[in-house]
Amino acid sequence: MIFLKNVSIIVMLFLLSSPQENKLRGRYKIFFEEKYSSQNGIISFEGNSYKRTLNSKKTVSGTIEYKKYTVALTEANSYQILIAKSEIGNDSIGFSTIDLSKKVEDDLLINEGKLIRIK
Repeated sequence: MIFLKNVSIIVMLFLLSSPQENKLRGRYKIFFEEKYSSQNGIISFEGNSYKRTLNSKKTVSGTIEYKKYTVALTEANSYQILIAKSEIGNDSIGFSTIDLSKKVEDDLLINEGKLIRIK
């Protein structure tokens, strides 16, 4: 009985100490460069998807893909918002966007911006 108790405590400690993958959670204000400021608004993360509400009240949804060093937010295969995985959890997160519709060998950077956590 004591042995079983000790084993269960060790297993629980192991599970609690195993690294958890950082995921985007919550709501952020999203700010693009001035040229693309019409895309500014609020972005909400939930699971492997997100919803972006622009200041014009238009809503855009997309999926979240967690890669080794980056997180890719993809909207209807038109463009991606790329975030460095190391920035997840910060109150302020920088990002860049690439155009997926352009068929170029290297990703075509469109602009950059910032996410600011809403508390």
